[in-house]
Amino acid sequence: MTNTGLRPLHLLMHLAPIDRALDTVALPPGCALRICGHGDADGLARVLSEAFGDASWNPARVRSALLDAPDVLTTYAIRCPEIVATASVRYMPDRFPGEGYLHWVATSPAFRGQRLAEAVSVAALREFADRGYVGAWLETDDFRLPAIRLYLRLGFEPVRSTAEFEARWTAVIAELESGEHRGGGAL
Repeated sequence: MTNTGLRPLHLLMHLAPIDRALDTVALPPGCALRICGHGDADGLARVLSEAFGDASWNPARVRSALLDAPDVLTTYAIRCPEIVATASVRYMPDRFPGEGYLHWVATSPAFRGQRLAEAVSVAALREFADRGYVGAWLETDDFRLPAIRLYLRLGFEPVRSTAEFEARWTAVIAELESGEHRGGGAL
């Protein structure tokens, strides 16, 4: 598959079946997992902007892309007491029938390394399982090695659908195995 756009194609990962016995992740004292509503748009915008280095995340974009989007069923957040991590449950039946899509996983840089991205991801995966979805998908970038490490630990597998993706995944896995990485997490 040749990418004719300006943005590189995302790497795809798949998890099937979803393990209903996903371990609960202990949160740091003072932190709690919750489902987001419209009152959380400012906090979500801040976390997504910080995590992805993308100033286009603002409350209006959060409402449009997450909170009011018809294909986003739930957005989870961890508050400590402000929002510091998030992930969304997305359903795209035309692209992934009967399966969920783990969407916009992010953690504020100051809170990375505390397994918060894992906690919100597990909440989303449990929701997929509760809804009867047989699997889950996600897209990521080659340089998001901390995120890829988490997704592999959760049981997601790289989708190596073309020679290009095979080469990219081979390079990513080699970099993870070497212990060296370029950073670039959103977790």
